Amino acid sequence: HLAALQAVGYAEVARLLDGQLSAAELPAAIVRSTRQYARRQRTWFRKEPGAVRLATADELTRAIDAGWRP
Repeated sequence: HLAALQAVGYAEVARLLDGQLSAAELPAAIVRSTRQYARRQRTWFRKEPGAVRLATADELTRAIDAGWRP
């Protein structure tokens, strides 16, 4: 139940070790889990008031230089 073991990829590796997933299927399973996690994050941020979306590190740098603070 450790939080670190709930990170993307751990469940897929556990399924591999349990024989539920082949080594060839592992990368696609991790990519799928990563996309699902990103989709949940986007949904959460859309509902979060005051959240600022920055697409690139350059945008973050410009925002900070302009005085933006979280």
